[in-house]
Amino acid sequence: PPALDKARLLSQAPKLDLTTVKSPDFKAWKRKYESFTRMPGLTGNEATNQDRADFLDQCLTDDSLSIVMNMGLTDAEMADAATVVTKIEAYIEGRVNTTVERRLRDRHQQASEKIDDYVISLRELAKTCAFCDNACMEAAIRDQIVEGLENAEFVEELLKVQNLTLAKAIEVAQGLEAAKNFRRGKGS
Repeated sequence: PPALDKARLLSQAPKLDLTTVKSPDFKAWKRKYESFTRMPGLTGNEATNQDRADFLDQCLTDDSLSIVMNMGLTDAEMADAATVVTKIEAYIEGRVNTTVERRLRDRHQQASEKIDDYVISLRELAKTCAFCDNACMEAAIRDQIVEGLENAEFVEELLKVQNLTLAKAIEVAQGLEAAKNFRRGKGS
């Protein structure tokens, strides 16, 4: 029965807390939310705009719903879930302080940190830096890998590579790390 489907969907609604969420977290929530809205009960002719708006309300914490209700949206906008999600996204993006978020430049590889873990950390930090495009972000991550590696020999090898790309920097650093670990395992 449709009522049962709606009850099941509501019980599994992905929650969003606007008091703590940041842009990357919102993007993950939005993806999950959109996948829920494609489920039976919220799609097709059986679901009304009000059903979709009600589902969105259930996805928000009480504090988040209060924030949304105070965004100055009209009743018509509040009844359109897609419009509300767009306004929430603008609200979150407006809270990102790119100067503060550019902590990427402060991140250096820790003594026992693997190259892969270091790169993942840099990618996570880069998400909220508002770089001009993907190429800018990749160049910034590449530069920080070169600057932030703990091993000076690795840095020297990377600086020898002509037209160093992010992918090549990762590949070379991983290879150097694997060779170092292999030598260490051999007792050298």
